[in-house]
Amino acid sequence: MGEVSKVAGIDKLSLALTIIFAVIFLGETLTWKTAVGAGLIIAGTLFLIWK
Repeated sequence: MGEVSKVAGIDKLSLALTIIFAVIFLGETLTWKTAVGAGLIIAGTLFLIWK
């Protein structure tokens, strides 16, 4: 149990981690749009955690 704003942000972080793992372990190509999107998700999550 935790604050909804922090829990929801961490939940969204799973999408960014899935993208990173797909590139590393499955050899999928990483486009600039996907990289920017994953970076924004990670930055937003970190902002919510330390807000």
